[in-house]
Amino acid sequence: MAGEEKRPAAAEEGPVSDVTGSIQYVGARGAGETGAGAIAINLDTGACPDQFSAGRRMDGYNATDEEGPWSDGHGHGSYTLGIMAGDRRTQGVDKGGVAPGTDLYPVKVLNSKGEGTTGMVIEALDAVIALAENNPGRPVVVNNSWGISRCSGLCGSPLTKAVSRVADVPNVYMVFAAGNMGMKCGQGCSDTGISGPNSLNNVLTVAATGRNGYPEKLHRYSSRGGEEASCGSRKPDVAAPIYGTVPWGCGARDIGNLGGTSGACPHVAGAVALATAAANGVPPASDVFDALRETAEGKKWDGCRGHGVIDAGAAVDTVSTGGIKIAGMSPSTVAGAILASVALTGLTRKYIA
Repeated sequence: MAGEEKRPAAAEEGPVSDVTGSIQYVGARGAGETGAGAIAINLDTGACPDQFSAGRRMDGYNATDEEGPWSDGHGHGSYTLGIMAGDRRTQGVDKGGVAPGTDLYPVKVLNSKGEGTTGMVIEALDAVIALAENNPGRPVVVNNSWGISRCSGLCGSPLTKAVSRVADVPNVYMVFAAGNMGMKCGQGCSDTGISGPNSLNNVLTVAATGRNGYPEKLHRYSSRGGEEASCGSRKPDVAAPIYGTVPWGCGARDIGNLGGTSGACPHVAGAVALATAAANGVPPASDVFDALRETAEGKKWDGCRGHGVIDAGAAVDTVSTGGIKIAGMSPSTVAGAILASVALTGLTRKYIA
């Protein structure tokens, strides 16, 4: 990964995430894997290198109109990447993310206000394809804690088509936040508030649950799905809790119980990295996603929580014991083609999930 940004050495007592409770709840600490070998990509507001150990391999890409590299002027990108793949320690206590052994690749698609355009995201998706094709033997797990604040009508958009093309690249695993439209689009489990890229069949869509002993309870703002979300797929797929003190920019923030699906999503993206690391090769995304669905707490699907809160350890066991098959890698035919095949029309402002 060329063009690495120079990062200062991270102090042992520096800012850390305190989302240990939710990370333990999804079974990440007992999974026996760190995600080593996988590349953790995060499409968001960038990242603060101080949130990660100096020894981590970290590269990135800036697709916004702000000058400079992929540094985080907002805070949200450091929050989501920290949960997915953080590795910091304080006084010997592990308060890192789900997959601390991955290589890091923050992609800045939202500016310091947390806003971006369709063109920015499509440019970033093109960069993801290039990176995946340059690393054909490695899993490339992409966390997407962003969305468009609409209840429907986005299935045929250029952005949705672009995401689908990326998700079809053999070694790419696209994980999406369900969105925070539950209060606007309806709170019934059949109210379809999941629309656009996060409703595609070839991505894994994550709902958000609560805390205080009730991690199985859906947050009221988490978008509901249905048997057929806007792109015809049954969504959401799974759920994860999010609460507490989290990394934010180069510091930390207590989000209480209001983390949103943005924070739930990287729990699952990190679990995908753990599962791929347990495979002897690069498993098909559909099989890894199935392993997470089938081992989730709820198992039986509904339009609020999907199959329920994930169990990362159980999913890793399913993969490592041969519960899924390994795909033979073949060159993708879509590298460098997204910008040519998807018209950059009707630019839409997007906001963090």
